[in-house]
This record gives sequence, C-alpha cells and structure tokens, in this order.
Amino acid sequence: MHDGRYATLRDVVRHYSDLDMERIHTHGEQLLRPLKLSESEIDDLVAFLETLTAPDATATPPPPAPIPGCPRRGGIGGRAPSEFRAARQSRSLSEKPG
Repeated sequence: MHDGRYATLRDVVRHYSDLDMERIHTHGEQLLRPLKLSESEIDDLVAFLETLTAPDATATPPPPAPIPGCPRRGGIGGRAPSEFRAARQSRSLSEKPG
C-alpha cells in the first residue's frame, strides 16, 4: 500500500486478495473487489511484480554531472541561488515608485 502499512509486496497482494468489502466501501460506489487469489496465484503475482523493479532501483543515485560553464553546483549561469535573490530584491527596490 502507498501508506507503508504493509512490510512486503506479498502482504499488499494478500490485502487486495482478501478485501473487506464492508469496511472498504462504506460510502458510495464499489471501485474495488477482492481478488480472491490462491496461495499459488499470490506467489505467481508477487514473482511477476518483482520482475518489474530494476535491480538498482533502490540504490542511491550518483551525484549529478557538472554542467559545462556552471562553476557552482546549484547555480544557474555560475550564480548561486542567493545571488539571484539579492539581484531580484535590489531590482524590485529600484523599480518601486517613489
């Protein structure tokens, strides 16, 4: 589940296999229904779903490559974000009527 309620993919599949219709659909239209899978079908579905995840999907991504002409990381055109804020503030102060 997206809220982290279940520790494993198997737990999530089992949840959808055994949905409690009274608890899930107390108001409105029924959008879900229990899959009612056997243990063998759960095994097959989990095995299939696990093939959809790349082996390195949980690895920490490498740092971004440097951008040519941009000497500071996080900046644009060689300027740090704080420089942009300062330039924007001084520009807005000089443009005020006054």
